Amino acid sequence: MMDTVQVNADRAVSHLSVHLQQSCLSPVCPPAELSLTCLSTCSRAVSHLSVLLQQSCLSPVCPPAELSLTCLSTCSRAVSHLSVHLQSCLSPVCPPAELSLTCLSTCSRAVSHLSVLLQQSCLSPVCPPAELSLLWVYFTFMFILRAAFPHQRADRQARKRPPTRPSYRQNPTLRAAPRSPNAPMKIEFAPLNIPLRRRLQTAAVLQWVFSFLALAQCCLAAFVLLALSDWWTLALLYAGWLWLDWDTPINGGRRCQWIRTWRIWDWFRDYFPLTLVKTVDLDPKKNYIFGFHPHGVLVAGAFGNFCTEATGFSRQFPGLKSHLLMLPFWFRVPVFRDYIMCGGLVSSCKSSLSYLISRPEGGNVAVIAVGGAPEALDARPGALTLQVRNRKGFIKLALKHGAQLVPVFSFGENELFDQMLNPSGSPLRTLQDRLQGIMGVAMPLFHARGVFQYSFGLMPYRQAINTVVGKPVAVVQTPSPTSEDIEKLHQIYLQSLTELFEEHKHKYGLQEHQHLTFI
Repeated sequence: MMDTVQVNADRAVSHLSVHLQQSCLSPVCPPAELSLTCLSTCSRAVSHLSVLLQQSCLSPVCPPAELSLTCLSTCSRAVSHLSVHLQSCLSPVCPPAELSLTCLSTCSRAVSHLSVLLQQSCLSPVCPPAELSLLWVYFTFMFILRAAFPHQRADRQARKRPPTRPSYRQNPTLRAAPRSPNAPMKIEFAPLNIPLRRRLQTAAVLQWVFSFLALAQCCLAAFVLLALSDWWTLALLYAGWLWLDWDTPINGGRRCQWIRTWRIWDWFRDYFPLTLVKTVDLDPKKNYIFGFHPHGVLVAGAFGNFCTEATGFSRQFPGLKSHLLMLPFWFRVPVFRDYIMCGGLVSSCKSSLSYLISRPEGGNVAVIAVGGAPEALDARPGALTLQVRNRKGFIKLALKHGAQLVPVFSFGENELFDQMLNPSGSPLRTLQDRLQGIMGVAMPLFHARGVFQYSFGLMPYRQAINTVVGKPVAVVQTPSPTSEDIEKLHQIYLQSLTELFEEHKHKYGLQEHQHLTFI
């Protein structure tokens, strides 16, 4: 038995030694310069090590191959055992001719680097320490919670295909009965005979999700690396441009019609599908504030309808230019700011909204997700709660500049993602509220489907989104509106929004007893 243990341990050390020699974990390659190739090699080394250690004397401290954050402490103990074992067992696997003090030092430092990498990179082959971000850790934590508490999924009407899966040409948004809380979680993979057009739709939405969740972090990391490289002059030139262009997001932005008409947005539209419904014509000589409801998790309806031409906004509302308002700090990220401004996104600060709706020539549409980040924490299938009772800033600016108010309701927006249960007062909701207060961004623990399977992931469900643009509420310009003026117009706006919802809810699958709730 001891001979078998020794052989397995020697094989583990041998695998690790070979893979470490192939990677960049040497004294001349610090962690900050780790490449994706290096990380992939290290991942293979850890995989080999995990399988072999289960058979060796280290098996009591090394969990199965699917290592996760929950076993980081166990992995640290395994690495500690490995470090001791390397010092004692290195000679049997290294020929005497190659064994030297330098070799021993290199392997020792490699183990030290591996230990740091395990603790800082969450065992991810694509997340080196230098690029680790809070959002990455956050969503990784979300997956772990979802796996640990599968019974949370029983409280929703899961958008899954029935046991006998229909053809991909049939309705992909069919729901199955709620799964039993004690039923095991099964992964339902996508079929292989999916046509190319649907794969292109999935790819289009995947890049959009990536842009929303990770593109800003990638752009910031690329800019920092560029500034620290031999090409630092390019970073310096861009920094000068950034300084000169700093106020553009609050002065109407910089739209690019070419980007708004990319073919990829047509695939994005067809994935759900996404539809823009016009109820009345709008005068292009006036300025408008579109109050978009509900916010949803990623505001897919607002982006697809008002930041692209996929649903034909310019054709349906000729003479009008749409601008979607976004949190100001996103416009401080290098390169990312220029990309999002091309779609018509602008800062959501007061001065930015005032600039748009005060243009004397008219024709500007400022689209505001009125519920904001807090409403995203309640975005889940079937939710009809809107946070608008205390949202009166846009009402005041509409009165001040005489802009017309237009209620917009996006049916299906809340059906795209599920969320973990986070009722008001729960520990999770308290933590989310605190993070939102600190960072200004909501952190909903959302999940839906994946790229190649339908059981989990960050891809939205294929749920139809129908964005209905209502009738404008006439606003008389009042340079100095009183509290009574603001409250009166606010009530008229809420009434108009309610009428819009009640008029169209039957057409889009809602029942008679379902009504909006304002908080």
